Amino acid sequence: VLPESRICSHQKFGRSGALRLVSQTSPTEVAEIKQAEKKRIPDFDVEIPAPKEGDYLDQFCRGTNNLMKQLVLPSVRERVELQRAGTADKDIMSRLLAKPEYPPMSRPLWLVMAGSIPTALGWYGFYKFSVEEELFQEELRTEGRVTGCGGYGTLFPFVYLGLFGAVGKFILDIPNSEILLQAAGAWIL
Repeated sequence: VLPESRICSHQKFGRSGALRLVSQTSPTEVAEIKQAEKKRIPDFDVEIPAPKEGDYLDQFCRGTNNLMKQLVLPSVRERVELQRAGTADKDIMSRLLAKPEYPPMSRPLWLVMAGSIPTALGWYGFYKFSVEEELFQEELRTEGRVTGCGGYGTLFPFVYLGLFGAVGKFILDIPNSEILLQAAGAWIL
């Protein structure tokens, strides 16, 4: 890492006396800085360690994610498979429909609203899945353990419990089916 005095200096700017930064970094030093930044970004293909014995939270979260992933249609799994960061284009539609990325993609509030409002919150489910899966994968790759159930383990128990509860209560009129709906609501929180 280069000393701060070599990277930039301050100069007075205009009548306001505001300061601006003036770069004094050579092209070689810029390349060194970029190389150091690359080393800080976790590798996409890092070997993920097995859960530690006695770490029941990590085991539960990984198990839930893996179980729910197996219950999802292969065509859906392919559509939401984790990809390297930066593979989505920068336009709004590409960002809205982008697969989860690692390291995670920024999704500002205006983008979430742009996808959620016109679809009556339908797109929000995809957003929730993507963010949860990105956080799960980042935690797994950087910490070697997880404290959340990821996209599969968060969204799909909610979907399945909600579906079974709704069918049981409103179609089949099975007593106490609303318990599944309540469980779905509790799970997604």
